Amino acid sequence: MSEESSKELYVEEQENSNELDDELNSELLDEEEIPLTTQKIILLASIGFGFFLLFVILLFPLEEVIKSSIIDFTKSRNISFEFKDIKFPILGQKRIDSFVFSPTNETTIKSEETLIDLKLLDLIQNKIDGDVTFSSFSIDSGATSILLKNLNLSGRLSGFDERITKTTGDLNIIIRSGKIISLPEIPLVGEAKDIQIIKGSFILKFRSGKILLERGSFDTSWFKFNFSGTIRLSDILAMSVLDLKICATAQEKFANERPDLAGMLAILPQENGKSCIPIKGTLKNPEFNMESITQGGMLGRSSPGSVEDNPLNGNSEPIVKDSESSITPTQSE
Repeated sequence: MSEESSKELYVEEQENSNELDDELNSELLDEEEIPLTTQKIILLASIGFGFFLLFVILLFPLEEVIKSSIIDFTKSRNISFEFKDIKFPILGQKRIDSFVFSPTNETTIKSEETLIDLKLLDLIQNKIDGDVTFSSFSIDSGATSILLKNLNLSGRLSGFDERITKTTGDLNIIIRSGKIISLPEIPLVGEAKDIQIIKGSFILKFRSGKILLERGSFDTSWFKFNFSGTIRLSDILAMSVLDLKICATAQEKFANERPDLAGMLAILPQENGKSCIPIKGTLKNPEFNMESITQGGMLGRSSPGSVEDNPLNGNSEPIVKDSESSITPTQSE
């Protein structure tokens, strides 16, 4: 190859290389000149926030913060709240295992498992909107001992963080089986213990410093009870004033076993075939209107063929005849 041909080839290669460099530089300049649009900025910011939120959810020690908050809250109010474990994810169902709450030296409230379906944002804003379910829920206070195998609370409440009298909303209470282990001595009844709880249902409305008991039923192996009336709330809960009425009918099996107790319903004032009695006083010291019982007994004695002559005859004594009344203690458990 001649020297002239070599020079021509070299010049041609240089020109091709320069053209390729010019094209690359032109493309780079074009890319650098393209500005970031608002849409791209929002997208990048969203991606960054998403990664930050994921980091918070995965690594933030929320459960430890909640445990510490509970301990500090109870200590500041001289009450005891102990628990085995707390699972409190930001999303999903929360759980407290084996809590023991002692609001006073004489009262202990326990639950083997508590499932909480509430939104964290609502709790931060001091609101409740959802469900709380207790398993093996028990209350022990002096002579009173009650065990509920399943207790469910559901509804919407707000305002309770300011004062209990400012609470507004609705609350539904469902009880599924349990046992009244013992109660304080009841006038005209005496000792009451080992009473099977069949079911219970209550609808409460919190309005203007009152609890309106829209509907309340509580079925036991002894009696079926219906509640109605209001509770005027006090900032000291135990001093809340009662204005309630309780009506009862005897379960058939219990009426056959204890005609002395079932027969006492006949001396109470009657409403729609049920024996009723008003409850006054406060939550701490409820008062049963004994005068109405006396008047009911006098009315019963004043008429011929009254229940005093034959307390289990006719329709004078309300008795419930259903399958639930035949439940034995071992079956209900």
